[in-house]
Amino acid sequence: MHRTILLTIAALTVAGTAQAQTINTNQTNSSNIRAKLNATVTDVQDKVALTAAGIGNSVTLEGGTANTINNTQRFFGDVSSELNATVRDVGKSVDATSAAIANTASIKADYVNVVNNVQYANYDPTAVLNATLTDISGEVNATAAAISNTATIEADLGQVNSTQINYAAVNATANTTIRNVSDSVSATAAAIGNTLSVKGF
Repeated sequence: MHRTILLTIAALTVAGTAQAQTINTNQTNSSNIRAKLNATVTDVQDKVALTAAGIGNSVTLEGGTANTINNTQRFFGDVSSELNATVRDVGKSVDATSAAIANTASIKADYVNVVNNVQYANYDPTAVLNATLTDISGEVNATAAAISNTATIEADLGQVNSTQINYAAVNATANTTIRNVSDSVSATAAAIGNTLSVKGF
């Protein structure tokens, strides 16, 4: 059984092959973003995945070769996610995730000469997870994650310039009760201001 609520504002996806091209993306969001899921799930033989996700700005760029990629994201709103979950008697794994993200960027390419990434977050990403999970035969993963700015760059690169500025408070709360699980259990509350991952050079 799979129940998902996903709220994404100002999302952009670009896929394909670029030959010596320049890609410019600019996202500004001043709205408040709210995602809330209340779920009661019982007697499921398969997997259960429950997600509440609030996202201010999101961009995904995938391609072959580019001369320059310029990404700018500004978030002046307030983003929050709340997942209230009661789950019991599940035959396989259970994943319960509450995620609030101001700005997120993912860039994948064969080669990029220059990547310029600029991200600003002004207000408070807040993620709340309230979960009671009992009698689970598989793995249990319970996560509350709040992130202001996150960027992932995977490419053979000439140069990367990244600026991430966070003026916001970042809050993640996970209240979990987990009982009678046959496999592993992971419970996480993560609050992150800025995170950058660069691979391929």
